[in-house]
Amino acid sequence: MSEAHAIIEPAATRIRDPLSGRSIWIAGLIQDAELVDDKLSFSLVLSPDHTTDDGQRMRAALLTNISKIGFDGDVQVSIRTSEPEPAPDAPPAKDPVPGMTGGGMGPHGGPFVKSPIPGVKHVIAVASGKGGVGKSTVSTNLAIALSRAGWSVGLMDADIYGPSLPTMMNVNGKPIANSEKRIIPLQAYGIQVMSMGFMVPEKEAI
Repeated sequence: MSEAHAIIEPAATRIRDPLSGRSIWIAGLIQDAELVDDKLSFSLVLSPDHTTDDGQRMRAALLTNISKIGFDGDVQVSIRTSEPEPAPDAPPAKDPVPGMTGGGMGPHGGPFVKSPIPGVKHVIAVASGKGGVGKSTVSTNLAIALSRAGWSVGLMDADIYGPSLPTMMNVNGKPIANSEKRIIPLQAYGIQVMSMGFMVPEKEAI
């Protein structure tokens, strides 16, 4: 790694590209980095979808972060826009193994497209990166409280390691499918309940 890259990388890694959701370093927006004497220069290369404000905000954040890491030399940042990629002449070949090529899942913090769920007005997600913190307890009490307030509520337990909603809602059984091949949730306390725990025998791993 060059000296210029060693200075810019920690500064750029802390700045998110508003389009891809990745850091501007990982997204490849930093190019032509050079360090000559005490003069650091590089280009901030935007895509045609970036706005002028996007570029100015990222430039200002870069200058701030470079200063914070201790570089006190002259810094010159040029902003330019890359040429749009030409459209392909033919559709890409089908994946030999589905999901093994292409962009994969979107990065954390990147753009998401919301799709409506027929018959559902509101979705409340209860999640955590750590186990045993009370996700199921919060979800159960929230669902029952909303139901008692007059709302029509469904409770979905997507935990595949230790689904506990069957125990908390005191409901067990095997869901069945209707004529449209849709799974019918079980009922408890006036709430429609669906859990991965209903799909396997009790005390068995998924």
